[in-house]
Amino acid sequence: PRYSAFDLTPLELVLRELEVERVLLAGMTMEACVAQTAIAARERGFRVTVVPEACATIDPELAGIALAYLERVVGTWTSPVSSLRA
Repeated sequence: PRYSAFDLTPLELVLRELEVERVLLAGMTMEACVAQTAIAARERGFRVTVVPEACATIDPELAGIALAYLERVVGTWTSPVSSLRA
């Protein structure tokens, strides 16, 4: 219902119940929803990996700025799809 998948949802409760430590993020609008979800996840103590090529954007320049912010300030990791293991 909001920019972050954690806002007004039971997502954190579900992840804690499943004993999840790291979340992989993909989704619509890297510079908005993905970034806000990444920030919220880090604030809740999860390790966060963003998969840029699995994220859409409205503005590629803003997406690049958001990704750089997430890496340098928030402390998220980025990973190409090819490096992910099942």
